[in-house]
Amino acid sequence: RGIIVTAEQLITHIWGWNTDVDTSVVYVHVSNIRKKLDALSAPISIKFVRNAGYILEATV
Repeated sequence: RGIIVTAEQLITHIWGWNTDVDTSVVYVHVSNIRKKLDALSAPISIKFVRNAGYILEATV
């Protein structure tokens, strides 16, 4: 929480350095995760910070 993570960092941590995965794949996965969190009424959300990346926020 409280740390901004770029799409490139997510790609590196999830798929590794030598990958052909594009940032659009990250956008799709984040979108799907957001939908699942909303469906569960989870107390957390993933926010996009323009020109920076993603951040996990508590929605208490």
